[in-house]
Amino acid sequence: MRGKKTNQQIKLVTAIDTNYIYPLIVALFSANKHAEHLKMWSIAYDPETLSVGDREKIGRILYSLGIQHEFISLSIDPSWPNDGHITKIAFAKVLLPSVLKTNFIWFDVDILFQSKWEELIPNITELLEHQFVCARPEQLSKLQVDSSSNEAVIKSKDAYFNTGILGVNIKEWSLRIATAEVSGLVSEYSLHGFQWKDQDIYNFLIGNEYGKLSDEYNYFVGRDKNFKSAKILHFLGSDKPWKRRLGTTRFWKLFFVRFTINEFKLYEATELMLMKALKDIDGSLVREVKKLRRVIK
Repeated sequence: MRGKKTNQQIKLVTAIDTNYIYPLIVALFSANKHAEHLKMWSIAYDPETLSVGDREKIGRILYSLGIQHEFISLSIDPSWPNDGHITKIAFAKVLLPSVLKTNFIWFDVDILFQSKWEELIPNITELLEHQFVCARPEQLSKLQVDSSSNEAVIKSKDAYFNTGILGVNIKEWSLRIATAEVSGLVSEYSLHGFQWKDQDIYNFLIGNEYGKLSDEYNYFVGRDKNFKSAKILHFLGSDKPWKRRLGTTRFWKLFFVRFTINEFKLYEATELMLMKALKDIDGSLVREVKKLRRVIK
């Protein structure tokens, strides 16, 4: 990232386990590719679900791509919900406000950054001067609300929000939300009818008291329509574009052809280094990328 300088006062945070190593690399690469200034990324993890070897592997790849980063170790209660496509590492999002000392922006790893995504940072910084959390509203249908036993949905009604991109004011959070309250809600997860892990916890705690982010900073792929305005793409749901069983679908091609192949137009030596590192993680992914290269030539 020659010629770019770090210009950052708010933390940019994400979290991963072994299931999300490759998506993390692609997401952060797309962020730095489309950034005017270098960013420092804080990557939260639980040592129980991300080994030392995997962290070293991630570190080597990110270093080769010029991506500045640090790891933040968290201990997530093994009894907390860990099923479906949202694993328990998602609960890092509800633990971080009690761990970090500065305001932060959270990013899920199933996202891709586009041009001008950095405009999000001053936008959230300003919102956090007046609100202690900011996020994009996620409109639920009347049927979803009326028929739901999920207390987060019932409580928030038409103000339910998506936590894929999330800003948190640490000082205000500590004044309003007790760590014990958060842990208690997660421990009683099923009793409250919760379905969407950390997102339900946030919605239950906050209700409609949050700053609203524009859709362009959390564009729902497959749902939203104005693609040209999108600055951050979010692949919601269980059908992630990197899953091999979706190999013939449009989302796979969107993810690998448009972003992986086209975006990884680096210097030859760096590209070879990257491909070698990716092969170390999952040789089958590299074979799929090479296969798609031949298809689109």
